[in-house]
Amino acid sequence: MSDYIYEKNARIVINTAYKFIIVVELLIIILLSFYSLKLTGKINEVKPLPIFINKETGSAEAIDFDFIDAKGETRSNAEINDFISGFISDLYTYNRLTVKTNLVNAISKTSAEAAADIKNTLLLSKRYDHINRSMQGLVSVRSISILEKLPDLKIQVFFNKRLISSGGDSSSIKEYFAILRIKPVIRKKGNAHGLLIVEYRENIFLNREEGNDY
Repeated sequence: MSDYIYEKNARIVINTAYKFIIVVELLIIILLSFYSLKLTGKINEVKPLPIFINKETGSAEAIDFDFIDAKGETRSNAEINDFISGFISDLYTYNRLTVKTNLVNAISKTSAEAAADIKNTLLLSKRYDHINRSMQGLVSVRSISILEKLPDLKIQVFFNKRLISSGGDSSSIKEYFAILRIKPVIRKKGNAHGLLIVEYRENIFLNREEGNDY
């Protein structure tokens, strides 16, 4: 009789343990299912950033969405040249309507340290004086040389600056060169190339004609 009671109690304990394990497994399955549904929803929210890169000109354009991680991605020479040309153009091409937006576009592609150096180089007070006198700035990039690609890009660029009066006369033409150090970063709508200028040093190369500071 005692053996029967012992065996019965043992079966009850085992059955209870099995039921407990089954309940725990069901809870785990429910939690995992809820987590999977939540994760699926987040995955559906993640969208790629289509970037169109013209292999011939190097131009890069973000087609949609916010950003994509592009660190470590190799940039072609054409894309680097397009980025530099656009940056220099934004920096030194201006009139009354574009003076602010072009400068904002240029500064958005630089680190805080490089931006401070660039603003000191630009002599903004004289630039706004030119605007008040109905003058505009133009720039043409003469050459771009890629000096280094690793660990960062090191670029040398030669360009001409000129001021145009309201009557269309060129008041000064000056040739400059600049050395830029650039890091690859995430591609964004405002910086589809995914390049960030972290160092900018500029010097005059040749002054053809004395005139106003640019």
